[in-house]
Amino acid sequence: MAGLLGPELYGVYTLSMVIPFLLINVIDFGINAGVTHFCASLRAKGESQKIPRVLRSSFIFKLVLGIAIFSVCFLLSDTIAKYILNRSDIGIYIRLASTSIVFQVIFSTASSAFVGLDRMEYSALALNAQALVKAIVSPLLVLFGFSVVGALTGFVAGFLVAGLSSSFVLYWKFYRIFRVKGNNRENSNDPLRGLLTYGFPLYMSTILTTIVSQVQNIVLAIFVSDFDIGNFNASLNFVALLGALALPIATTLFPAFSKIDKNDPKLSSFFRLSVKYSSLLIVPSALLVTIFSNQITRIIYGGSFTSAGLFLSLHVTLYLLVGLGFQTLASFFNGLAETKTTFKLRLIIFLLFILTSPILTKFMSVPGLIASIILANSASTVYGAYVAKSQFKVDFGFSTLARIYLTSLLPVVPAILLVQLMPLSLFVNVLIGGLVYLSLYLVLLPVVGIVDKPELELVGKVAEKIPFLRYLVKPILRLECGIASILMHQ
Repeated sequence: MAGLLGPELYGVYTLSMVIPFLLINVIDFGINAGVTHFCASLRAKGESQKIPRVLRSSFIFKLVLGIAIFSVCFLLSDTIAKYILNRSDIGIYIRLASTSIVFQVIFSTASSAFVGLDRMEYSALALNAQALVKAIVSPLLVLFGFSVVGALTGFVAGFLVAGLSSSFVLYWKFYRIFRVKGNNRENSNDPLRGLLTYGFPLYMSTILTTIVSQVQNIVLAIFVSDFDIGNFNASLNFVALLGALALPIATTLFPAFSKIDKNDPKLSSFFRLSVKYSSLLIVPSALLVTIFSNQITRIIYGGSFTSAGLFLSLHVTLYLLVGLGFQTLASFFNGLAETKTTFKLRLIIFLLFILTSPILTKFMSVPGLIASIILANSASTVYGAYVAKSQFKVDFGFSTLARIYLTSLLPVVPAILLVQLMPLSLFVNVLIGGLVYLSLYLVLLPVVGIVDKPELELVGKVAEKIPFLRYLVKPILRLECGIASILMHQ
């Protein structure tokens, strides 16, 4: 779609969704995180009969607010376009994007419930349905000549399908069954107060995060051309691919930590393993994207997005913070109901970004904005790691993490050299370079002692339950187990 619209219209498309996204996060009040936490903890305590009231209260509260915010955004779209985004001609696009607000509210609340109920496959199905509808409808409408209107229509249609389907599944497979099992006996206390008490610090965290993301767009609108905005947002699509690796891990850890008492001795080892396995996936992925950023963006977008590769290579370095708990600390603190600490982490990001982004963007354009993002997140992650280690005595396993980073760096040079010596097409270069990098990385993992045979066998048992992974992972695990066995007998 970015290729069909071109950099400038793609910039307009992304700016049109700035305010609707901002308003969606404003009305959450931490309810979504509360739904996940209480669904998980109530199930762990054997009090599933209380879950229907949690779901009903959260849905009613969010739906009423969603309708109100949609009305405000729809009616004031021209004013928003002129005075906030400095683009008086995109009011009609903001009006169209605002129609997705109610459906996004429904979908996000249902997804939070699925995560807390340990049935994330339903959230994944709804999310894939949303992505599939958007991926089909948006490009087709753009091809038929509807331009930005067509792209936004597909965006809205995706959330309509996801919102309606996820809420139906939640009601049919969980809500009504929990009510029957509880014999309709419900606690007289309104769970909304508990949801708001738990979620308010997270709500404030979300407000700060949302302000940061939207100030980012506003700073870009003030200091940067539509062309560079389009390049930046095109690069974000690939940054999101790393998020596709990180987000499921963080999402799964949230309900898992919600079931562990903060005084449980297993907490430290569980945290260490979560950081280790997150790093095993994300660190090499970030380096791989950095190496081939220019080739990747040229393959997908062509030669018109000339700066997207540079922006991508700079931005993905943010994910190298994963060894300090980036993408893990929030789930850790939220699961332990230490939501005030999560707020402090977001506050650090907010203050540093607000102070540095206008200055750095003015003098360095988009690279300055990216530098501000990395600086703010680095300071927040370091503080979170300090709190986790000092107050909860968690073990990061820094010696293992150091080996993961070293092992991820070692295949970089051979991969680059091989591609340089074989100057083939962009796609073939990326394919060969990526395979060389991953092959060397996987071989080195057991050699340097990052993974051992019992861990590999456990991964194999998990992969056996998933048909697609079974055939993909089995030969890799066989190789790694063979290397580990040789090393064990030496």
